[in-house]
Amino acid sequence: MKLNSPKVEKVSVVPLTYEERIAPIKQREDERKGGDEALFEWKDMPDGSAYLKMPTWALYDSKWNWKQWLNTHLDEAASRNAPSLILDLRGNEGGDDVGNEILPHLVDAPITLSSMRRMVRYRNVPKELNSYLDTWDNSFRNWGGAAKDLEEPWPTAPVGVTYLKLTRYDDDANGDVIKPTGKRFTGRVFVLIDATNS
Repeated sequence: MKLNSPKVEKVSVVPLTYEERIAPIKQREDERKGGDEALFEWKDMPDGSAYLKMPTWALYDSKWNWKQWLNTHLDEAASRNAPSLILDLRGNEGGDDVGNEILPHLVDAPITLSSMRRMVRYRNVPKELNSYLDTWDNSFRNWGGAAKDLEEPWPTAPVGVTYLKLTRYDDDANGDVIKPTGKRFTGRVFVLIDATNS
């Protein structure tokens, strides 16, 4: 089999401006920010299963009462003994701890989550980057005393890379505790994920 010789082709395109590149992102953010419409979708499937699509958990600036909405639907599924709960997280890049609102409906006794060790590599965000960064909690701009030197170097850190241990107001040395809340869902639980998930 003889391969064709490579063909060189020149293509000229008009570059996008910064505003054009971020326009789709801003449009998605503007649609979400400050709105009070539901950002999750709930459906009852033909077999009685409950389907919950959650394309985002970034709800920090939404006026929608997502906790009440979520708890109402989960209680309803538990009350009618839905055979399954399908959590569709495909395309979800994360955000708030929405999963910690779902778990209390699935457990019958308190569960202690393993504690996390938060590590950062800086104390202050460089001034030239600040205008490009936006999130619900601005404390990341200057960690102050929350970023502490490690007593021992991080064992898996590459040579020349220094980490700081980050302690936050809500850290619990024993790990967070998930306690049963609302009506317990006893059916099967399926979680749909993809490569977008953090």
